[in-house]
Amino acid sequence: MFDVWYTPIGAEDRRELRADIRAQVDLAKSELERRGCAAADYRLAGEDDDLGRICSKHLLRDWRMLVAFPEPDEVCILVIGRHRRGPRSVYRRLYLLLEIGDPTDERDKPPCCGKDDEPPLDRELVDRLIGAAKRQRRRRSAGGTES
Repeated sequence: MFDVWYTPIGAEDRRELRADIRAQVDLAKSELERRGCAAADYRLAGEDDDLGRICSKHLLRDWRMLVAFPEPDEVCILVIGRHRRGPRSVYRRLYLLLEIGDPTDERDKPPCCGKDDEPPLDRELVDRLIGAAKRQRRRRSAGGTES
């Protein structure tokens, strides 16, 4: 059994979802609790090494849940949103948190679990993303226009 938890931004994303999408998130969370990285669909890829330690879980239609693994038995739900063009894309929001541009490399979608069936661990990455989300939220509430 895996401990699955939300970042503050992931929890906020879940609260704002329609009921049908929220139900899909809850099902995906249950699957992650049972199977860990094996429940995620693929690792992200790009020039930035951090992307290779984040996995995507498909929900309904173009909805995605992005997850990371701070410890072998933990799954952190980072961001939930739609995979579409524009600033509100779930991937664009992640790139803003990581302070990177959109990847230009070919995306090969490797499996989330490594060859040893272990997740791509990185507690520091999860902590950095949580800190970045808090800073972004403070800037918005102080009158900034970031989204």
